[in-house]
Amino acid sequence: MALPVRTLPACLAEELRRLDDDVVLGRVLTHGLPACNLSPVAPSPR
Repeated sequence: MALPVRTLPACLAEELRRLDDDVVLGRVLTHGLPACNLSPVAPSPR
């Protein structure tokens, strides 16, 4: 059976639909990252 070639956005959308919640990453971003008091860094000149 010949299947049509899928676009990159269609493939990415399917993969993102399958992701489960990442509780640990969520906690790091909402609680841990603000506690780090990071200062902005200038982008590399590359």
